Amino acid sequence: MDGDGNAIHGFVLDRPWRVTSSGEDFVVGEFQLSVDAPDRLEQWPADFILELRYSISGTSLDCRVKITNPSDKPLPWGFGTHPYFRMPLSGDSGTRDCLVQAPAAEAWELINCLPTGSRVPVNGNVDLREGRRLGDAPLDDVLTGIVPQNSHIESLAMDERAGLQISQKTDDIFRELVVYTPPHGRSV
Repeated sequence: MDGDGNAIHGFVLDRPWRVTSSGEDFVVGEFQLSVDAPDRLEQWPADFILELRYSISGTSLDCRVKITNPSDKPLPWGFGTHPYFRMPLSGDSGTRDCLVQAPAAEAWELINCLPTGSRVPVNGNVDLREGRRLGDAPLDDVLTGIVPQNSHIESLAMDERAGLQISQKTDDIFRELVVYTPPHGRSV
């Protein structure tokens, strides 16, 4: 819980998951609220099972998510990931050599890190559609108004000097993108 009593990072952040299967290039983890955090059942209207399958193929890390409602109660849910990409991508580069890019035309207005329900057009500091230098201004925003391309949403972290980039591609079910730069400014 945050300082205002909100489960802003969910119920599974600080609890271990069970590994249900694994192989040379994959691992599957499962978390069920009634099994892995029964003390938190009172905080949510229904039990749930989350299953994540991570696999590696070449230079790609793939994550498949399955959410199951094992009860007959309605299950409100939200799911987000927190990938952090260390920047720059080379020891010869600096943060000014790095760009972040995301295809979002709007941002959610936030109060105490929670969306108010109002969407606003992205402004200069938060408009990442054409790319923005890392370090120009801190980012801590929830972006939306994203138009998928071929049923996918792609955001990029690029180190121009090194000629390297990281692409994060999600299915279009993920309608929002949280963009955050920590105070040290060396990741996004």
